[in-house]
Amino acid sequence: PVGPPSRSVFPALVAMRVRFQRSCDAQSDAYALQQLFGKMDQLGGLELVSDLAFQTSTETLHANFVEFVCGFLKLRYLRIDLPISGLPSCIGQLVNLQSLVVGPSHSFRGPEAVPQELAKLNDLREFVA
Repeated sequence: PVGPPSRSVFPALVAMRVRFQRSCDAQSDAYALQQLFGKMDQLGGLELVSDLAFQTSTETLHANFVEFVCGFLKLRYLRIDLPISGLPSCIGQLVNLQSLVVGPSHSFRGPEAVPQELAKLNDLREFVA
């Protein structure tokens, strides 16, 4: 078949780790991830990690690179270890989120890196950046 596999391929998936490599393209790979995973309502844990080669060879990624995580509405644990400039504001939609760990490879600068929408996360018990 042409295109990404149907989401029904992983009907019971509850946790996932995605490792980004040096050849990652900030534009097309973020789009490909959105198309592949779409909204996976059952996903409870997600880690987006990268190796040292990716972190040192990649320019800082805009917050929209990880925007696709906002489609995982039942997410309780999210770890983002990518060289991103900030978190997307849609993170505030993840009302079940209990743990948000960012870094240590993030490139946060200024208050805009952490959106005010995080205040909506009433169940958040851990925020590490």
